[in-house]
Order: sequence, then structure tokens, then C-alpha cells
Amino acid sequence: MRKLSYLMIAVILAGFAVMTSCNDDDDDVNPDLPPSLFFDEGTDYIHENTTVDTNQTLIFGIRASKNQTSNAKLTKVKVERVFNNQPAVAFDTNINVDVFNIDLISNARDTEGDERWIFTVTDKDGESVKKDITVTTEYQVIPIFEYSQKVLGSYDATTGSSFASADGTVYMMSQAKLNSEKVDWMYSYGSGDTAHAVLMAPSDALADYFFQQNMDDFDTRNATVFKKVSGVDFDNITDGNQIRQYTSDLTKTNVKLLQVGDVVAFITDPDKPSFAGKHGLIKITDIVVGGGGTITFDVKVEE
Repeated sequence: MRKLSYLMIAVILAGFAVMTSCNDDDDDVNPDLPPSLFFDEGTDYIHENTTVDTNQTLIFGIRASKNQTSNAKLTKVKVERVFNNQPAVAFDTNINVDVFNIDLISNARDTEGDERWIFTVTDKDGESVKKDITVTTEYQVIPIFEYSQKVLGSYDATTGSSFASADGTVYMMSQAKLNSEKVDWMYSYGSGDTAHAVLMAPSDALADYFFQQNMDDFDTRNATVFKKVSGVDFDNITDGNQIRQYTSDLTKTNVKLLQVGDVVAFITDPDKPSFAGKHGLIKITDIVVGGGGTITFDVKVEE
């Protein structure tokens, strides 16, 4: 009888060992299996805590993929930016993919301080991975050039029609052709569809219309972009950071129907050989109408 008791105890213990072993195996089979998330570390990409100038362009190369064990597709990518404990959504998308790559481009804050960027990737199993990067902004003055009372002539005027914002030079057409890489905009006055007082990039179709065969001699035709803006205290702008508050969403290579008092934001052609991608403002101070007339303006532009 005692031997039988020992045998029963041994069987019970063996069964317990088997049960324990099975439970351990279950834990191994079903651990948390989050998706993967990492950041591109190439030139210009932000992949770790960093310090930048206010308003500096930020590029995050988000690279995410499903967990190779669970095989659960990615369903959501969300990016938040938190400043002074106030969260704001910078990016939020629902997806159903194995791999998700995106270059998220934004501007740093225009005030100094630490901003926490939180990146979260979730899959269809509800598993998620979260990483964060702190971007510290420091204010740095962007020096500017200032030009006053610059005068450009229309297509039939004796005053030059072409302007270089890098040094404030006004070019007659003969000189503009020889310095085409420097010309950021041209002026003319038309009627009807040509919309009266117009500033245009050399790349714009209106440059061909007003100046015809002369444009064929431009080796470089810069694609400066413009937009009328309001609420600008032009006279008190002393820093490129102030200019950049008004230079978002510029897409058009001409600006029409100009009037005295208008302020026009511009960005020089980012692909030009020099002085590329500079942000600036133009204030119109006088217009003499007609094909032989002129436009007078002040300019403030980043150095």
C-alpha cells in the first residue's frame, strides 16, 4: 500500500510538471509582439534628441514594419507634439499595410523651449510601439538685407524691369540676359488677363508674354514664388524669423493686380545657383500705370 501511495504521488508530481511545462510553453508562444519603429539617420533627418533654431525645418524619417512573428498588419500611425504640457496632433493616419515609410516634414516652434515629439505605431492585434524625440528650439536671429525705393519699369519703359534680391540690383534687359541667374522677378503693366501691375518670376509664362524673344536669351529662369499677405508691420521687421511668419503656402510664380500699400511675400527659387530659397517681403509704395510706367517698392529679405 505504501508503494502505491508513493506511485500516486509521483504521478501527481509528474502531471504537475507537465502542466507547468505547458504553461511555460504557452507564455513563450504568445508574448507581446509589437511592430517595429525606427528613424532614418541620414543627412538632415532628426532621429534623436536635438537642438535647432526656431522655425527651422524638421524632417523625421519614420520607418515602421509589422512584427515578423505575429504577422499583424500595421493599422495606425500617430505623431503628437507636446509643448508646455499641451499636446497637438502633427500626423494621424489609418492604414492596413506591412510596411509604412514616410518623411514627416514640419517647422520647429517659433518660440524657445523643449518640445516632445511622440511617435506611435499600432497593429491589428492592438499591439503598439511608442518612441519620442525631444526637439529643443533656440532663437537665432536671421539677418536680412533691406532695399528702399527700388524702381522697376514696365515692358515699354526706359527703366530696367528685372530685379536681383541678393544685392538689390535693377537690370535693363541687356544686362538681365547676362545675369539671368541673379534675376528673381520682373515687372510689367498690362490689361485684361495680364492683370495690370504684375510681378513675375522669369520662369512664368507672363515673362514670355511681356518680354517675348528676350526670354530666350535667359540661360537661367528662376522660379520665385509669391503671395499677397496682410497684417504685416513691414517697417518694424528686422529679422528673417519675422519674415517667415508670412511665407508659407507660396506656390504661384506671379502676383497680379498690385496696388500701393500691398505687401507681397516671396521665396527665391530653391534651385537657383546662389542665394537659393531666401524668404522676403515686398512693400509696394508707388505705381505709375501703363506700358511705359513704373512700380516702386521696398524689400526685406534674408541674407
